[in-house]
Amino acid sequence: MSELREPDIPSLFTFHLPDPGEGLTSAELSEWAVVEGQDVGVDQLLLIVETAKAAVEIPSPISGTIVRLIGIPGDIVSVGGALLEMEADDPDASSAFHLVGRRPVTTTDTPARRLPPKPAGATPKVTPAVCRLARALSVSLRDVTGTGPGGSVTATDIESVASRIGRTT
Repeated sequence: MSELREPDIPSLFTFHLPDPGEGLTSAELSEWAVVEGQDVGVDQLLLIVETAKAAVEIPSPISGTIVRLIGIPGDIVSVGGALLEMEADDPDASSAFHLVGRRPVTTTDTPARRLPPKPAGATPKVTPAVCRLARALSVSLRDVTGTGPGGSVTATDIESVASRIGRTT
């Protein structure tokens, strides 16, 4: 009689917003650096969040495949809130993740709170990374129309203006 065993199905893990420190309890999801289905390596940039004090780049603590992004830029995520689900290449190396279970997975994550739209004429939101890019390309933010969530200025907006006025990276 043969022994029944569970097939090798990758474990699915949920990555949560780490504590950014300084007593902060939440951060705004600013920008995804990955897409669903993408393979990522250890220390590869996953996303950028903004706190009241800085933009923070969040790298992957493990390698694997992105299964689901939770939230969109502009969402406010509490420390410990779910950010993404990932199939780990090595499930034993995934101590930074919370095991969700084996496929198929159903989640009951509470959706992140969305920010209200910016009022017309408001100063567009610009991340520190986008500000650095604008300075590096000598692009005035007054010349840029933001196309990101809530009219925020994105790196693509800066690069578009830079190429239009003949400046490149």
